[in-house]
Amino acid sequence: MKKLIISFIFVLISLITFSQDLNEVQSIRIITTGTDYLTNGICDIKIDILLEDYTIILTPIGEQSNLYVEKKSKDSFTVKSNLVMNAKFDYIIIEKKTKIRLNNDSYLKEN
Repeated sequence: MKKLIISFIFVLISLITFSQDLNEVQSIRIITTGTDYLTNGICDIKIDILLEDYTIILTPIGEQSNLYVEKKSKDSFTVKSNLVMNAKFDYIIIEKKTKIRLNNDSYLKEN
């Protein structure tokens, strides 16, 4: 009986979660990609367009370099490393938007 109740609760939670997902549509847009270099442990990168909310994905090329984004602004970001002074890395900038489906399926409101 206990297993049946737990199974029922799991199915109920799954259905509730699934129905909420139907009301939201997420889109990811790749803004830009590139390759750059740390010089003396730091690299400032300018972005061609102004962005409010974006994500940066860093991939070191070669040896481990412990890369991290120190700061972000609307038109630039700074990459640093506390492990190496000079390193090559790739970066991808993505923008994630969530749209909420209203009563009319043909209309989506952006958040």
